Amino acid sequence: MRKSVYDLKKPLLVMSVFAMFACSLCGFTMAGEFTKTIKREFDISANGTTYLSNKYGKIEVKTWDKNRVKIAVTIVVKEGSEEDAQKVFNAISVNFSNGADYVKAETAIEQIRRSWIWDDGKADYKINYEVYVPATINLQVDQRYGDVYLASVSGKTKLTVKYGNFKTESVGDGSNFELAYGNGSIDHAENAYVGLSYSKLTINEANDLSMNSAYSGLNASKLNSLTTTAKYDNYTLGTIKSLKATGMYSKFSATNAGAVNISGQYNSVAMSEISKSLDLDLNYGSCNVSFSKGLTNATIKANYTDVTMKVLPDLCCYQLDAAANYAGVRYPQAMNVTYEVQKPTSHVVKGHVGKSDAPVIKASVNYGG
Repeated sequence: MRKSVYDLKKPLLVMSVFAMFACSLCGFTMAGEFTKTIKREFDISANGTTYLSNKYGKIEVKTWDKNRVKIAVTIVVKEGSEEDAQKVFNAISVNFSNGADYVKAETAIEQIRRSWIWDDGKADYKINYEVYVPATINLQVDQRYGDVYLASVSGKTKLTVKYGNFKTESVGDGSNFELAYGNGSIDHAENAYVGLSYSKLTINEANDLSMNSAYSGLNASKLNSLTTTAKYDNYTLGTIKSLKATGMYSKFSATNAGAVNISGQYNSVAMSEISKSLDLDLNYGSCNVSFSKGLTNATIKANYTDVTMKVLPDLCCYQLDAAANYAGVRYPQAMNVTYEVQKPTSHVVKGHVGKSDAPVIKASVNYGG
């Protein structure tokens, strides 16, 4: 009898599991994609300003030959039904305003309320801007959690991107860039300011650049001048005429540099060619530099820093004034040594190669190599 009772319960158990599985299927709905597009056009002066503010999507700014701003905002929602998608659409709006010399579009998102039982409170949507502006316009763009593309404009650009990437072509004088947690690319800039945080920036060409960066990287092919404050950064430069940097735990390298001025702690400096001047004040770091024709002067003050200096063949005349404590000084055999004192813990050397009134390379090293 016990065996027959056991057999009767087993089908019931299987049936109850099947019923639970069937109920779970009833609550599952395949997500579909729904779109809504908002379009506006506004007249604007040729040198006016367009303001764009968005999040959770992308912004593309293109140029045309009209003194008008055309904005198309496409909202893309993935939901289980059109009714649920409409609730998301109802929560998202774009606020427009304009005047003779400005156009403004700003995304506004309210709390999205839905009633279905399996809702986790998160809607899957994107808000994408496609904007046409005059090529002479000023731009002010603020983007969160999305990417930005800007075509060439001759006006001033102010761009802020957080948790996204950006790419710009040419921007006008006095532009401003702020990037956090993303990658950026600038093809050409005149005088500009850049703020970087946990980001990487690539610049093809810029005139005068000022920066403030942390935990970031800069890769620039051609710069006229760069003034920067860096923390935990990596600066890789091609050709630069003037570099002035204050850094901590940062790396600075250049292929061809004119005037270089770097100070700070725990920095690494590597300059393949310096053709004008060098002023270094380093603590707990490393220095590897080469001097070429055109050098006017070089001064290195280094504590607990390994220093390597090279003179390229085209710099035929120079003077050396080097003093080292708990470090050594090595110089070429061709040097005309005018003064040298070597002790167990110090080494001082003065001399010249070529003319005695040549540019001076002066180094003071304590506890280095």
